[in-house]
Amino acid sequence: MPNHHPAVDLVDIEGAIFGMPLEIAMSDTLLVAMDDIGNKYFTLIDIKNNRLVNRFGDKGQGPDEFMYPSNISINRFDNILEFTTSNPIAHNRFSLNGAAKNSPLTSSKKRVFSFKDDLPLQITWFPALNCYIANGMFLAGKYAIINEYDTITKVFGDLPPSKYRKEIDNFLLCDAYQGFIKSRPDGKKVAQVSLRCDLIDVINADGTIIRFQTYNPEIAVIDGMVAISRESPYGFSSMATTDKYIYTLYSGRTFNEYAMSALLCEKIYVFNWDLQPVCSYTLSTEAISIAVNSDDSKLYFMGMGDIQMGLYKIELSH
Repeated sequence: MPNHHPAVDLVDIEGAIFGMPLEIAMSDTLLVAMDDIGNKYFTLIDIKNNRLVNRFGDKGQGPDEFMYPSNISINRFDNILEFTTSNPIAHNRFSLNGAAKNSPLTSSKKRVFSFKDDLPLQITWFPALNCYIANGMFLAGKYAIINEYDTITKVFGDLPPSKYRKEIDNFLLCDAYQGFIKSRPDGKKVAQVSLRCDLIDVINADGTIIRFQTYNPEIAVIDGMVAISRESPYGFSSMATTDKYIYTLYSGRTFNEYAMSALLCEKIYVFNWDLQPVCSYTLSTEAISIAVNSDDSKLYFMGMGDIQMGLYKIELSH
C-alpha cells in the first residue's frame, strides 16, 4: 500500500476556539465541528472563506435542545446535518441552508425512538432502503433496520469470530465493536468502523456485509459490563466517506501507554467500497477527527498543535 507524507497546513479561523472536537463533517462550503464547549455543541465554519459562522445546538431537553450528540454527517444533496442523540435515543436533522448568512439554526426533524430489548446506539439514514440503520447492542446480530414507524424490522450481521463468542452473550459482546456508522453520499451503501479494534464493515442494500479486520479487542465482563483491556490497541477514532472512498483515522495505541492521548492518531488509511486498501497518509500533527470534500482533493482534520487544538488540512494525492 503506498504511504504518503503530506504537508500539513493550519487553517486559520479567526475567533474560533476549539476544545476536543471528537467529530467533524463537511459539505463543499461548510464544516461542522462537534465540540462540547459552553452551552452549545457545534461550531459552524464557512470553509470556503475560513470564517467562523456561529456556535449552535443548545444543550437541554427542550423542543430544539438535545443531549450527547454523536455520529455526525452532512447530507450534501440537501445540506442537512444529521446526528444521533442518546438521551433520549433520537435521530436529528438540522438544515444548514442559509447558515453562512448567520440565519438561526433549528431542528428540521427529530425522530425519537423507544425500544424494549435491543439497544440501537448510532443511527443513520440508509437512502437505498428508505429506512434507518443502526449499530448497537442486540440480542442477536450486529445491525438493525428501523422502519418509518420506529420498529426494528430486522437484526442481522454476525459479530467477528473470537474466543469470547461462547463466554459472553451477543448483547454484551456488541459493546466491544461500537463505532461510527455512515452512509456513502450516494446512499447506496453504509460503512461502520470500530473504536476498539480495526474492524470495518461495508453493508450493502441487500444485507450482505464485506468486512476488513486483523484483530479483536481484549475484553472481560465486570459487574455485567464489557471492559476493554488497557493493553488492547484502539482502532478508528474517526471516519469520512465519499462516493469513491472510505477514510479512516487509525490509532493503534493502548491506554496503558498513551492514556487519553490514545485517541490521537497519526495514520489515515484509505479504502475503496470493496474494502481494498488504496493508500495511507502519515500525519506530522496528531489528529482526533477527519472530514473530506466531495471530490477527494482535500482532507481536513482537528489536530493537536504545539499549544492548542486547531483545524488543519492536507492535499490528497491518491
